[in-house]
Amino acid sequence: MPTRSFTVTGAVQGVGFRWYVLRLARRLGVRGSVRNSPDGAVRGLACHDDPAKLESFLGELKAGPGRVDSVLAAESYEHVSWPDFRIESG
Repeated sequence: MPTRSFTVTGAVQGVGFRWYVLRLARRLGVRGSVRNSPDGAVRGLACHDDPAKLESFLGELKAGPGRVDSVLAAESYEHVSWPDFRIESG
């Protein structure tokens, strides 16, 4: 299953960005997680059987609340064992 790690930079903490990502992921059927990073970025892991859905998810991150400066995504070999998308602390 295609899996991507992603990092979103800009003014993306304290503006509901993680909740936006959660709603987006659930709408598209993406599994994974998202969390705030101490450096001010939002980081996550996303997977979907359909690579087009996964790319759509990553593309729509740019439209999130706050000010998105960049969305960086990379192939990941981490395994997502949970059946849905969630917000993680930390």
